[in-house]
Amino acid sequence: MGRWVSNDWSWDLKWRRQLFVWEEELLDNLFRLTVAVNFTLNPDSWLCSIGVEGIYTVKEGYNFLASNFLPPSTLNPLECRLLNSVWFSYAPAKTIIF
Repeated sequence: MGRWVSNDWSWDLKWRRQLFVWEEELLDNLFRLTVAVNFTLNPDSWLCSIGVEGIYTVKEGYNFLASNFLPPSTLNPLECRLLNSVWFSYAPAKTIIF
């Protein structure tokens, strides 16, 4: 499949049969796409850019989506405080609003 050469990944694909011309074009397109990818010997990991210290939480995800994709709120300040308290209560969300 490939190998590391001086800390750089080098593809060495072996095929069971000769590729058709259209398959070679697809392979060329794949290689063009992977040129921009930086392969490293470091272990894979996930990092969340919207969470505190790179840790994802539902609250952070919601806040990100709400601030970037929802229209401005038309709620009055009291309604905003009540709905905001949902994040800080141990009661189920359905019961807090009533």
